[in-house]
Amino acid sequence: MAVDLLESAIRYIRAGWAVVPLHGAWRGVCRCYRHDRCAEPGRHPFARLAPHGARSATTDIQQVEQWVRKYPQINLAAVVPQHHVVLNIDGADAIDRLESINRQFGLSMEPSVFTPHGIHVYLHGHWQALPLDGIDGVEWILPGRYVIVPPSVAGGVYAFGPGWVQSLSLHVAHEPDGACDSAASAASPHQDGLRPGDWFNACMTDRKVLQMLIRHGWSVEEVQEDRYLLRRPGGTTGRDAVLYRKGRLALCVYSSACGLEQRAYDPFGVYTALEHGGRFQSAAVAVAKEGVDWLGVPAFGYTPRREAARGDGKRRAWSSRGARSSGPGDKGQKLIGGTRKSGSSAPAAPALVEKRS
Repeated sequence: MAVDLLESAIRYIRAGWAVVPLHGAWRGVCRCYRHDRCAEPGRHPFARLAPHGARSATTDIQQVEQWVRKYPQINLAAVVPQHHVVLNIDGADAIDRLESINRQFGLSMEPSVFTPHGIHVYLHGHWQALPLDGIDGVEWILPGRYVIVPPSVAGGVYAFGPGWVQSLSLHVAHEPDGACDSAASAASPHQDGLRPGDWFNACMTDRKVLQMLIRHGWSVEEVQEDRYLLRRPGGTTGRDAVLYRKGRLALCVYSSACGLEQRAYDPFGVYTALEHGGRFQSAAVAVAKEGVDWLGVPAFGYTPRREAARGDGKRRAWSSRGARSSGPGDKGQKLIGGTRKSGSSAPAAPALVEKRS
């Protein structure tokens, strides 16, 4: 179990999910000091290793290796990162209720993890806006909270489901949080806080992602009901990646010989890696200003800051030495350390105004 537990931890960490150790459980009895008096056997943080609960979560693989080597019977949890939510559906009919939600909203979600009491569905984005309040046994687990992950045992065994590959790692293709923020700040947010990468993903279909890949030498080895099996450029045998087309589009790369990292990419991640050499800020600005004509992606609606600041045609460039104004009535003057109020006919203080020669 220890090897599987470590492997699971590494998968989550590489996808950007910090992990936290939990006390293990055996036949419903917690391994913490409370034993059979524990109200949450196998579900609460290991106090010695994680004294601050979810705030003690780590992405340090070496640290996790030490935990597993010293306490091989611990359970594992992962903290839901920003821009993700987990849909928790409890009950023996959890799968049926998920299918009902899919039909109701035109979705194709799949279980990411089977829990002892139902299923978890990992989702990227603000999916908690779905009106699911009237459905019993449904709960949104928001960023900052943790979820128990496979192969933990707490009231039963947690196991990976068919949807975990597509959903878990999507945000990794947007780089770490800092890089995401810098790429997003390269272009002004659109309505509802949408970013250029989100806009690009919303315009994508599986055919368009295939078009990007074929343009760069990839080929389709086999077409299945929910996925395309792909071969890398120059490859002659084997399958190097899978493009999942059910639910959220995701390219999962399994070979290190194709020039891409072995991880999952959303469509914007594929576009950035292939067309911009992995430079997310450059890709975000390109999508924002011009769109991608050959993929049918219109411009996002970008207004450069300097153009937005011009307003009615007046242009002002500020510097640490003062302010230069070329607005009406200020010709030939340089304002040092201050500005003149608009609409005022009074001259500026003599000490603040100097004539240009």
